[in-house]
Amino acid sequence: MLVPLADNPLKAELEKLSNHDFSQAIAAKESEKKEVVIGLPNLDLVEIDLHIAELLDDISNMTNAEMLSVQMDKFKMELENAIKTGVKRIVFIHGVGNGTLKSEVRRELDRNYAKYPMQDASFREYGFGATMVILKK
Repeated sequence: MLVPLADNPLKAELEKLSNHDFSQAIAAKESEKKEVVIGLPNLDLVEIDLHIAELLDDISNMTNAEMLSVQMDKFKMELENAIKTGVKRIVFIHGVGNGTLKSEVRRELDRNYAKYPMQDASFREYGFGATMVILKK
């Protein structure tokens, strides 16, 4: 037989919170995610991190294919945005891992963006885990 000697102090505090408090916390968290661009973005070099942990908060119920799809959607969206806004170079940080994301990024570049040269990004800055696309010279 187990008898608790003390109640959990956090339990009492949680019970005090109302649905309104939770709504405020959720709204505050969502407002943090919105990016605000003040002035002109750096048009020389843009870095985009495609690591899944940087794109999503919770991936526990996702398959590898679903995660890759999210990463590739982000890649395409950011590349199109960079082309439209006149960015000169864009670096996609994909990491090393087993090479699946890097292969998919490069396959997409070969298929649909062949007019833009690509290369490994600076080894000193990114190791083997990034690809640079040159949009303007």
